[in-house]
Amino acid sequence: MWVFAAFGEEFLFRGFSLKGLANLFGSSNKAWLLAALISSVYFGVSHSYQGLVGVISVLLWSFLISLIFCKNKKNLLLLVLIHGFSDTIGLSLIYFNKDHLISEWIIQMLLT
Repeated sequence: MWVFAAFGEEFLFRGFSLKGLANLFGSSNKAWLLAALISSVYFGVSHSYQGLVGVISVLLWSFLISLIFCKNKKNLLLLVLIHGFSDTIGLSLIYFNKDHLISEWIIQMLLT
């Protein structure tokens, strides 16, 4: 999981696609923001097997991680670690049938 999902996806979507799009658009702050949005939409759609909720949540998560990368532009290690730990926690919660805790926590935060 860490090699393919964390390292592979971060290298492909942030290190290659996001950086390439930002350079193509002129490497300004607006170019990086547009590249982050485009690569996040593509990343979200690539998770369409998770349904609409999965696509939206992955898109938002990807955009957040992309913004982190836009601030430091050279360090993929931080993103790999964030992605890897996030996936590990998520899969562990699913395995122990506790994945509802995250959605309940988010709903509670939104409503209070």
